[in-house]
Amino acid sequence: MRFSVLALCILAIVASQCSPTADVPVQGQENDIYEHPTKKCPDYTEGKVVYRCRSGQWNQITDRCKPLEPKDLSYASTDFELLINQPMVSVTPSVKGYQCKFLIKKPAGEITPPALPAGISLSSTDGTISGTPTELKEKFTYTIIARNDVGDAEAVISILVTSEKGNTVMWVIIIVLAVLILAVIGLCLFFRIRGTGRNTHKARALKATAASKTNRV
Repeated sequence: MRFSVLALCILAIVASQCSPTADVPVQGQENDIYEHPTKKCPDYTEGKVVYRCRSGQWNQITDRCKPLEPKDLSYASTDFELLINQPMVSVTPSVKGYQCKFLIKKPAGEITPPALPAGISLSSTDGTISGTPTELKEKFTYTIIARNDVGDAEAVISILVTSEKGNTVMWVIIIVLAVLILAVIGLCLFFRIRGTGRNTHKARALKATAASKTNRV
């Protein structure tokens, strides 16, 4: 009986010990703490990488690395002109922040944030704007937020949803104006050349008349 109790005690002691690992090169007892001398916290966090011996295993204490306030949120493009029923090219922002979630900022005095155009969505995990717009929408400005437990970073974008018909009309107008401009330039050149020819003809006639008078004298 005593042997069984002693064996159980030994097993319990051994089980509570943490053996060295690649990250923690020392042996420890239950609840021992090991602060890694060279390993660093993830980007955009501060603190120390710390492990605790628990139930025979070294486990990292994640809350010892504190996130910093996010900053420098930006999209490659901030002015989006989309065609209705045409999928947009997805755009993912860059941000200097750790474990951020993304959302649309509510205007002052408003209860809910403005909705993106129908068919367009904002990913809450990485801030990607994507989708296919299904309704026309006038140009509207949105403030996108990258948020973590410490603070926010903001970026301002605008989105316009237009139609192919609208674009076609615009190009037709541009082409018509270009043709009119070329026509006006052509007419100006034509009349200028014609006027120059008439003046030359008159000059020759005057010269001939003068020569005739001289011969008579």
